[in-house]
Amino acid sequence: MPRVKPGERQRAYRPKTLRRIKCDEGKPFCNNCTSVNRQCLGYSHSDSLSGSSRKNQVHSTTSVARLDRDISPALNSTDAEQRAFEYYRSRTSSHLAGIQDQEIWERLILQRARVDPGVRHAIIALASFHEDFERGGFERVKSNEVFGLKQYNLAIKEQINLVTNRNGRAEPEAYLPCIVFMLRSNFTSAALLTKKVIGLLHSLRESNQTSKMLLEFLERRFRQIELQSREMFGYKDYSPASPVPHTETPASIPEVFSSVAEAQAFMDYYGQLYRMALHAYEAATGVTQSKNTTVDEGLSEHDPRRGFAQTYISVLNRWTKAFDALVDSRAGSFTEAEMRTISILRMHQRHNQISLEVSTRHTSPDDQMFWDDYCPVYDQIINLTEEFMASQSRENNTSFSLDQFTIGPIFELARRCRDPRIRRKALKILRACHIREGMWDSELAVLVIERIIAIEEDGAIVQSCQDVPSWRRIFNIQHVLDMEARTIVLKYDRKASATRSVTVQMQEVISW
Repeated sequence: MPRVKPGERQRAYRPKTLRRIKCDEGKPFCNNCTSVNRQCLGYSHSDSLSGSSRKNQVHSTTSVARLDRDISPALNSTDAEQRAFEYYRSRTSSHLAGIQDQEIWERLILQRARVDPGVRHAIIALASFHEDFERGGFERVKSNEVFGLKQYNLAIKEQINLVTNRNGRAEPEAYLPCIVFMLRSNFTSAALLTKKVIGLLHSLRESNQTSKMLLEFLERRFRQIELQSREMFGYKDYSPASPVPHTETPASIPEVFSSVAEAQAFMDYYGQLYRMALHAYEAATGVTQSKNTTVDEGLSEHDPRRGFAQTYISVLNRWTKAFDALVDSRAGSFTEAEMRTISILRMHQRHNQISLEVSTRHTSPDDQMFWDDYCPVYDQIINLTEEFMASQSRENNTSFSLDQFTIGPIFELARRCRDPRIRRKALKILRACHIREGMWDSELAVLVIERIIAIEEDGAIVQSCQDVPSWRRIFNIQHVLDMEARTIVLKYDRKASATRSVTVQMQEVISW
């Protein structure tokens, strides 16, 4: 092995616990570590370049490309496993990467798959389900379902064996198969598992043997799934573990964000803090976000949650100022991927602004007319979404991601905005492409929105918001998806009629 020249050593002099292993300076991980399934602790995940390294950056890029080609499934893999592995590497990893996670999905997890059979089976299962989705949707094409579920079960088995061999100590990658479970499971079971996983990941934060980069990534992903479970079917039992900001972000919102990824990380982090503050209050007081107390339907005058919302409006205003400063300072220099993310962040900023402002208003849940005030903002959200969709290059009009890009905000817009033009634009967006974003599925969202519109308009000639009177508007909407039964249970409240102001509770089943 050639001796490393003075001044070129990139590995930190950090002692390794257990048996000492000599570092071979392999990148992105020491091969002597990964060959024996050992977590390499020598490199910082920021991997800053020295002056000498910058001079050889072209050579390093070539070496990394060669490393990617060398990563392959185990020699005893079946033809189907090898094909699925290649599908993950060539297609699935880029769909899952988003703006923050290229290093995770396209490099780190592939590197782990080289030495960890559990990770390898998990990404093969993900690739199998992704391929089925691209060929026509999860519920229409099931040619790979048995194969994918088998790979998922093998991933679980391998991780259990690995934890047993480590005397019960689990590494973050042990929870990677749970992401597969979220995409294929009954959503209520997935929500319960999400809470458990977040607690277990939280317990790994102080471990010196844990990859902080992978730990942050998994905890952030599972918190996003937890949020989706609340938005989709009202799951209220949040994990009590507090979120952790990205290790590379400042302690507070700066005057100007350094990157689009940093702006996204701050939005995710403070959004999680706000939702946890609400949940902590509700858990302590016994108040639930159900009849007459739903935050995004307006709160009573003395409800403390109005104060929470006002605080986070201030946070969101600081975020918007720092984000606008970033966009202005780098105008014309963003990549296409960054421009798409900018559109998405602006869309979510406007969506969050509406939700927070509504939380500070003293309104009754059955007063749905105030949503009409936000039609101009809804129009902006539609335009930003159309801009994002136009920039996407999708084959077969499909998109598969764990990120929440468009479906959630557009779904919320379509069920609350009674302007017929804006509503139909939202439906058009959801119908145009088959999109899967974590638990959200655009085709299922369309079914719910179409039914809500049919209930509220019900044969009336609707040319503006005012043509949908208060008594026609439904509220306290809940929808519970059952993937196995292929049904959506839609629950809502409404006024009995134009002449009877009594509130009635309704429930119906949508099948597909």
